[in-house]
Amino acid sequence: MGIVDDFRIFVWVKNNGYFLSEINFGGIQWGRMFTNQKVLGVLLIIFLLGAGVYFTVSRFKQDVGTVVASPSPSPSDLDFLLTKTPVPANGQPQSAELPLAKNKKLSQFPGNLQPQQLQNKKALIQTAKGIIQLQIYPEATKAASNFILLSANGFYDGLTFHRVEDWVVQGGDPNGNGTGGPGYQFPDEPVTRPYVKGTVAMANSGPNTNGSQFFILKKDTSLPPNYTIFGAVTGGMEVVEKITIGDVMQKVVIQ
Repeated sequence: MGIVDDFRIFVWVKNNGYFLSEINFGGIQWGRMFTNQKVLGVLLIIFLLGAGVYFTVSRFKQDVGTVVASPSPSPSDLDFLLTKTPVPANGQPQSAELPLAKNKKLSQFPGNLQPQQLQNKKALIQTAKGIIQLQIYPEATKAASNFILLSANGFYDGLTFHRVEDWVVQGGDPNGNGTGGPGYQFPDEPVTRPYVKGTVAMANSGPNTNGSQFFILKKDTSLPPNYTIFGAVTGGMEVVEKITIGDVMQKVVIQ
């Protein structure tokens, strides 16, 4: 509704002490009347008050009608694919290295994810014997980032558990025999947790030689704090205990 700004009052003076008035509001003649001076003054005051209320309400309606609510921004989903830019840290992988699901090789450590990207992350390892669910510890920044990025890009899909003993299962080697890795190494991180049943930690061949191989403990074990702990089994421990040498990680999914 628009605001009427055409408001006019015409008054003619008569010799007999009366006035002849005509009110024109919004281009519409609202009528003529004969009245004396006092009555005309009262009518003018009432009319002006009414017109003021009308204009105020009309402006309020107009202002409210033009208000448009804007939706709140929603955070985008985290994307861990190395084919996207920018890459978390050291640079874009060479095109010949991708996809990791096929080539299983990178020339350098893919980098650390941001702290918020490491929070509340889980991994599902799908095998023919069932699914192993892992909780990923964000404090192990390098190992957790490495596992998430490799998993999300299909590196572990199709790899095997090459080592199985009564206390441990180990996998993540592209060579399938414990001698291989992703093509790079990264440093150890402080170990602040005990090596208990269900612990997931990095396997290595000495200090600061972490790559892609990891192990899962089947029972509490006394180990020196040389193996970065980056997660724990939260579901499917019975699957871990059924794993035999050569069992395949069909797919590893990050949630």
